[in-house]
Amino acid sequence: MAARLSDGTRIHAVDARIPGLDTAFGYMQERSNSLVIVTSADVTEDLGPEGLPTRGNAILNSGLLELAIEPARIRSLVLVSPEGRVTRFPRAMARFSEPDGRTGLGWIEWNQPESA
Repeated sequence: MAARLSDGTRIHAVDARIPGLDTAFGYMQERSNSLVIVTSADVTEDLGPEGLPTRGNAILNSGLLELAIEPARIRSLVLVSPEGRVTRFPRAMARFSEPDGRTGLGWIEWNQPESA
């Protein structure tokens, strides 16, 4: 995901969902240009009837930043490997909001591989 909040804070974060590993990376940059490295991300989403995310939540660095995510203008690619493996790749412009009242816009995407 990548977003900019109303106070100028910029966020770029990845929650790589690899079984057995807690992998997250990215940064948060406040308007003062102070940079915080993203070391943890707990990202969840609610899926609609077609399996596309309808809303989400991201908690970065154990609560340093907590974002409600409202996908808008979502589109999904279906990717098929030469071996026939399939993954869906929804990507959306989204509204982001923080409990302290900051709001913003950005992009978020998900990788939804079929289970083996």
